[in-house]
Amino acid sequence: NWIPTLLVEKTGTGENGIPVWKTSMRLNLIVYICLVGYLFPLQGAEMLSLNDNEREAILGKQVWIPSGDYHVGGKNYRDNQPLRSMRFNGFFIDIHPVTNKQYARFVKESGYRPTGGYSSTDALESPYHPATGLTYQDASAYAKFYKMRLPSEWEWEIASRGLKAEARFVYPSDSKSFRKRGHFYHNMNHQTVAVCSYTPNELGLFDMAGNVYEWTSSLYDSDRLHGKYQKEFTVRVLRGGAWTSKVHEIMVTTRTPFPSKRSLRWLGFRCVRDR
Repeated sequence: NWIPTLLVEKTGTGENGIPVWKTSMRLNLIVYICLVGYLFPLQGAEMLSLNDNEREAILGKQVWIPSGDYHVGGKNYRDNQPLRSMRFNGFFIDIHPVTNKQYARFVKESGYRPTGGYSSTDALESPYHPATGLTYQDASAYAKFYKMRLPSEWEWEIASRGLKAEARFVYPSDSKSFRKRGHFYHNMNHQTVAVCSYTPNELGLFDMAGNVYEWTSSLYDSDRLHGKYQKEFTVRVLRGGAWTSKVHEIMVTTRTPFPSKRSLRWLGFRCVRDR
């Protein structure tokens, strides 16, 4: 039998009340399928072949989002209803999440000591990967030092959806290549990838679907929280999904609550700047 025998199941009771066990092919097959999916995720993602010099040339660039009335929210999930129009002042937004290299420079220049699980080793080993393991305070400190700020969740959303009212995903959901154009569950290699590894959206913004969740300055609605999260934590809204996310988690309207004082190795941020 080429399928490893991993699990057995109880089939009855023998003499003296001793349980009778046998190999469970059904359970073994389920485990086998899960292992294959974990060890050999879907391949063929449409990644860009940028070298370090090319990434360096666009590192820290921003795109201008003009003032105007833009749509936010949606019709399908209670957490983002309704689809409505909001007025925005113009702002610049980073074309990619802040990288390890950028954050390491900030730590050196400012003397700031991150409060989360940020690893300075990552800055050396993966300089162009998103900086992760950062709390909301860590992300805000970076933005403030360089006279920027974190985007509100609505600023992040209109930029992600390319200023289009009808957009539900960063890329057209009816595209055959949809699942190949972002670093999320279907294309993941169980870690982050360098920023700008996938095609940008129509505004030229990279990594808006997957790779890392991103902090926003917006507080999550307290009336939607329950138990200790409502009483003990300041909860912010994360956007964008990560390499761990399923398709519905990388929709442009998906709102993910997360405590401000915590960090994750798949949580980063990008900055915005007013004119």
